[in-house]
Amino acid sequence: MKKIKRIEDIRSEKMQLRVKQLELEKKIQNNWKGLKEGLNPQIFIENKPGESTHKKPERGRLFADMLIYGVDFLSKKFSEMAGQKIESTMQKGVEKLAQKLKARFPQKT
Repeated sequence: MKKIKRIEDIRSEKMQLRVKQLELEKKIQNNWKGLKEGLNPQIFIENKPGESTHKKPERGRLFADMLIYGVDFLSKKFSEMAGQKIESTMQKGVEKLAQKLKARFPQKT
């Protein structure tokens, strides 16, 4: 790491690190959205061949299928809630950074 002698250099380095952090957080958020969409239970159902439509449902199997669909539904809802929470947190961070950048680098008119 390079040696920093002035306070302005420290501030600019800190700002560059913050920008890089926000870029990486946005990348994580995009990866999370892809994962969330990829783990959607509906995709699993669409990819699964209709094996249960040709057979008469067994008594114990029916309950197990209902339980699986219920768990899938809940996991989808929880992942949506987590995604929204992460998205709102990221948005707040970006807004704070924008305010700091505006204060640090005022526009000249």
